[in-house]
Amino acid sequence: MSPQAALPARTLLRAAGTLMIVFGALGIVLYLLATAGIVALLAATDSVFSARDDIIGIGLLLVGALAELIAGILSLRAAKQPARVRPALYVWDVLTLLLSLAGMAHIALRIGTAPWWELALGLVLCTVVPIAALCAARRVKQTNQSDA
Repeated sequence: MSPQAALPARTLLRAAGTLMIVFGALGIVLYLLATAGIVALLAATDSVFSARDDIIGIGLLLVGALAELIAGILSLRAAKQPARVRPALYVWDVLTLLLSLAGMAHIALRIGTAPWWELALGLVLCTVVPIAALCAARRVKQTNQSDA
């Protein structure tokens, strides 16, 4: 396959990597702020209520955001140099997907009253980009191997 055939996959991988970096960094900031808010609320109310479940859900989302940031960086590197598509990229993409889904499911089950459209939007946002990155990385790897 020609190097031109790999351009759409590399472009998709670059776009997915950029989105993962942006969403990962934004997620880290927001989840740290949420954690600080819960801790402040616990301190202000002398721990009247239990926030253990909230901290667990936010912790899963925070670790997922960190994994997303790492996966985004690896995706950008692989888009620049297709030989850098390694199994670690797939592992980080899948880890991002699983942690995001687990954190979102935990929060959704904890809240229980979230509107369906918020859950659907969260599901799309936490699955589309990692799946697109996985597919693009696979395509870039296939194209790179057929060129060699």
